[in-house]
Amino acid sequence: MQRRPLRSIARACVHVLALTAALAALAAPRPALAIVGGLSATEPYPWAVAISQPGYVGSFCSGSLIASRWVLTAAHCVASISNPAAISVRAGSWNRNAGGGASVAVRLLPSRDYNPWTLSGDFALVELRDALPLRPIPLAGQGPDPGARARLLGWGQRCATRGCDYGSDWLQELDAVVVPNDRCAGRAQPASAFCVAGVGGQSACFGDSGGPVLVAAGGQWVLAGDTSYGPSPCGSHVGTIATRLSAYRDEIASIVGST
Repeated sequence: MQRRPLRSIARACVHVLALTAALAALAAPRPALAIVGGLSATEPYPWAVAISQPGYVGSFCSGSLIASRWVLTAAHCVASISNPAAISVRAGSWNRNAGGGASVAVRLLPSRDYNPWTLSGDFALVELRDALPLRPIPLAGQGPDPGARARLLGWGQRCATRGCDYGSDWLQELDAVVVPNDRCAGRAQPASAFCVAGVGGQSACFGDSGGPVLVAAGGQWVLAGDTSYGPSPCGSHVGTIATRLSAYRDEIASIVGST
């Protein structure tokens, strides 16, 4: 199974042939639910972030508010962007187009351990121009270990083939379980990444990159990882790799402070 980052590639300036193919794909049968195989959000997630960029239709990545002026997302979402102001975010709303709080980026800081070839260290910190008056999500202190239950969030594609739609306008969620890393594509190291799989073969998809991977601790959600990469086509009974954020707490704290 080919491994590739889960970024949406829908662009406003798409060529005529690509647009024709996309419209044909939209007309074809596809799963009615999202992330592929998830469902619309069932509870408030004030720290879930939709990330947009000019030239893309909808959100091209997802993220998490970890402090009032800091968003955590996947490094592969932002590493090639030279102008931080091209990135806009919206948090505190299930709808990626309205509600909640919005801001633009002033700094994009991929992890110093990020490797674009292996996707190790695949997280980045996005500093916002405006503080968002929303509850951030705390980082997990450790784990998670195989067998732990997890939840993925994102505004990514609702169908399995890359470019087959422009993602969901409404935040989607998927309940999954942490499984051994050999259940995922690639050779992610357990010390810095973990694999999550939906019970029925569901997975994250293009546009869900950087989105929250949650576990429950102390009666609340905590941020265990961010979506890094997964199978293509999505939902093909291969798990999704998430960056293990507990391995990077010191690096994150050195920039953001205590979260």
